[in-house]
Amino acid sequence: MSQAAVADPICPQYIPRVTYRAARSHDARALARLTSIGSGGVEDCAWSEEAKPGESLFEVGRRRLARTQPTSSFQNCRVAEIDGAPIGMIIGYSGGEVAACTAPSVEPVDANSYFIETVAVFSQWRSHGVGTRFLALAEQDACRAGFRQTMVRVFAENRRAVRLFTRLGYVGVHDTHLEPNPLIQFPGALSFMTKHLR
Repeated sequence: MSQAAVADPICPQYIPRVTYRAARSHDARALARLTSIGSGGVEDCAWSEEAKPGESLFEVGRRRLARTQPTSSFQNCRVAEIDGAPIGMIIGYSGGEVAACTAPSVEPVDANSYFIETVAVFSQWRSHGVGTRFLALAEQDACRAGFRQTMVRVFAENRRAVRLFTRLGYVGVHDTHLEPNPLIQFPGALSFMTKHLR
């Protein structure tokens, strides 16, 4: 992932002054908040299994994202910011990293795909093209790394996100039904969608 900050193209739907850059370890607090939002509670469930006595889920997420690891790490994140304050993030990495450590019945991620784990934007900054720009940048990262396909996961009931992915060319390939959990923010299936890159 490029370390350089990237300004938005000139387009009426984009917010002025947004820059995109590789995340740093000190972004972990904002990354944890955004990951919880963007995953619909899926990552909160994972964090709950790692929580130490008295440790909040947010602190588990912050701790995980601040460390270096193959998957959910600041090293695999890009942030959007305005005046130095993060407003959104995206996490992406090789699907092979997921396939190596997770059962296909839980995360049916193609090992040959570039897996976009989470895309999230704080509510006050949505509908301004930030998510679209994130996905375009992730697809560029995927192409540079030699991947010919990207994959995302999204709750089928998260219709706003499903509309975005569909508009950008993603197609549903698999649905996973999760065990009921009060941390999950959406009912129903978790859908996996793919897009073939040129």
